[in-house]
Amino acid sequence: MALAATLLLGVTLTAIAVIDAREMRVPDYLSLPLIVGGLLFMAFTVPAALFWHAAGAAAGYLLIWGLAAAFRTLRGQEGIGMGDAKLLAAGGAWTGLLALPSILLAASAAGLIWALVLKILTRREAGRPMPFGPFLCAAIFLIWLAGAPGAPPVWR
Repeated sequence: MALAATLLLGVTLTAIAVIDAREMRVPDYLSLPLIVGGLLFMAFTVPAALFWHAAGAAAGYLLIWGLAAAFRTLRGQEGIGMGDAKLLAAGGAWTGLLALPSILLAASAAGLIWALVLKILTRREAGRPMPFGPFLCAAIFLIWLAGAPGAPPVWR
């Protein structure tokens, strides 16, 4: 069951990353079922951890929502979309509350490095929008594979 769930998670995250990279949007028809799927997987495999994964989903959404609201208030423009909030909620559903800081750190570091590479190689102007979803997808999947705290032992 864990292998099938891992394949489903990986394929869905890959689809989200490709769509966000091309269109600058995270489609609800992929992210919302991913949240439900993560919670259902936990309910059937590690029911004792379900609360922490539901808390991770809620905290993931609220964290991005709060950052977006703060950015909008301070800068007067959109900085991060609610698709990213739903995607981090899915990450919390699959990996749990304790994995959210690791997901955000890894995704932010990868995004920053990629932005610097683009700046150096293409002389990309500062302030140009860049999708965050592909970096979130990669971080979620890597942390899932590594075995986030409270996550089921996928490869054992």
